[in-house]
Amino acid sequence: MKGAMRHTRDLVVLALLSAMVAACTGRAPPTGPDAGADAESPPDAPSAPADVCPGSAPRRYCDGECVWPLTDRSNCGACGHVCDPKRAPECLEGTCGCTGNDGGPCPADRFCCWTGCQDLLHDPANCGGCALQCPPGQACDDGACRCAGAPCLPPGLCCDGRCLDGLHDPENCGACGNTCSEKVCNNGLCPG
Repeated sequence: MKGAMRHTRDLVVLALLSAMVAACTGRAPPTGPDAGADAESPPDAPSAPADVCPGSAPRRYCDGECVWPLTDRSNCGACGHVCDPKRAPECLEGTCGCTGNDGGPCPADRFCCWTGCQDLLHDPANCGGCALQCPPGQACDDGACRCAGAPCLPPGLCCDGRCLDGLHDPENCGACGNTCSEKVCNNGLCPG
């Protein structure tokens, strides 16, 4: 008797699992004498009509998976429509745009930063990348901070278009125009 009950319970569990598989894949469970013959082979990719996905709208079936075309950067508004990572990296209501630019894409010579469309090649506040600021007195030239056209790397100071040694220059000790009274600058500090 226990064996018959166990067999019946196993059949009920198998029937429930088959129904769950059918609900998830959209395919009917196999039936008949060969129903379990290919149980070890992987299932085929689920098939679905072009614009129908289970769950809430407006999901779409693209390249074998259900996506959200209102927010998916790789399927923005339509299957395969990829947002430009520099000018319009976000998918906003099915349209590629830049949140910092009120949702519109940036012009071709600008890049999308959280503060809006920026010129990363010439803007000293966004030089070479969003919010990468050039040190005071330096300009952004082709995405690199420069002093009168040449790089001025720390501890150098760009003062009046010249790159000076801010660690040892007693006229510009640690900052442009900071003059040491004893005419000695030690590691950017005036003694005394």
